[in-house]
Amino acid sequence: MKIDDALSLTADVLWMDESMGRELYAFIMKARPKRILELGFAYGKSTVIMAAALDELGEGMIDTVDLEVTREIFKDPSIEDLLKEAKLSNLVNVYREEHSYTWWLKKKLDLQIKGSKIVPDYDFCYLDGSHNFTVDSCAFSIVDRLLRPGATLLLDDLKYSYGQMNARQGKSNEPPPLTIDEFDGRCRVARTRMSEDELQAFHVAAIYNLLIKTNPDYHRFRISQKSNWGWARKKGGERDARFGSGPLAWMGAMKSMMRRNS
Repeated sequence: MKIDDALSLTADVLWMDESMGRELYAFIMKARPKRILELGFAYGKSTVIMAAALDELGEGMIDTVDLEVTREIFKDPSIEDLLKEAKLSNLVNVYREEHSYTWWLKKKLDLQIKGSKIVPDYDFCYLDGSHNFTVDSCAFSIVDRLLRPGATLLLDDLKYSYGQMNARQGKSNEPPPLTIDEFDGRCRVARTRMSEDELQAFHVAAIYNLLIKTNPDYHRFRISQKSNWGWARKKGGERDARFGSGPLAWMGAMKSMMRRNS
């Protein structure tokens, strides 16, 4: 499916805008990931756009994970409705968890244990879920084990803060009275009072800057979409093996080209 068709089909669906959709689609077309992991799908707009690119490439599969409550919160349309309308359901496995996608990731680790090692399974991960440091720092630590060498990681909403979002939506920074099984729908965890610095902090940016950019196993860091998207690539894979990953990697690529043309 062409990008214009995917954008037309999802034009009235929240929340990914056209610029984001085109950048995500272009990345899939260039990187050609065969296995994609998406954490947080809401209505499924980003899922459809990625699946459309895989459809155009003729190969690939997406595992997308969110919460059971999305059946009620995000149902007009649901992700299943969108995928069916786009005729892309065969390219996506939709999973819903009761509490958190970190538990789904735990179960995925169980499946990937071969002997005493975890065999990575994904070439690309798009993380757009809880926007909560506690939840998504755990998610990253598990996703890291599931990403193949050379895989790409994309984090959305680097500039999200609970305080600013509450102000924008006219909500109080005070947590609701806590009753059994009463949760914050954004991260599906019991919402206790946050300190002022936690309310105003950019949780996803903290994960990107403190846990990913300082991780020696990642490089090729890039910010896009008005500083809302953070990209990183896991070292290794075919390109790094051929050209290396350091500041002089371009020289290896140039020498290789010269040898082929000589």
